[in-house]
Amino acid sequence: MQKLLLFKPDLTPFDPMAVERAFRSCADFKDLRFDEPGGALLECQYTEPGAWSTIRLSGDASTISLSFAWGPAIRAALLIQKFLGVPLRMVTSDNSLDLTYSDISTAAELEAAMDNARRS
Repeated sequence: MQKLLLFKPDLTPFDPMAVERAFRSCADFKDLRFDEPGGALLECQYTEPGAWSTIRLSGDASTISLSFAWGPAIRAALLIQKFLGVPLRMVTSDNSLDLTYSDISTAAELEAAMDNARRS
């Protein structure tokens, strides 16, 4: 399964407490877990009717990964950026996409930016 990876453009780690607050700020982020056996500091599910994405903050807090259920992952990535209030760089696990985003308001705008980044 393909994944989206989010990280800060300057490669500094995320503040785990800020990421936790972001997850707790929206009811669609569910089942928050800490210090997962796979090494994630935080893990949760972003859920929508009939679809979900697993989201993990890496053990070193350098990346946030989203399992790639297209719609939920994109909407979760948009919410995470808005809640954290910092630009984010998004890449796919197969390196077919590399996009830095911050001033995007809707999932449709983010999808369009992702399509444009793939063509570049």
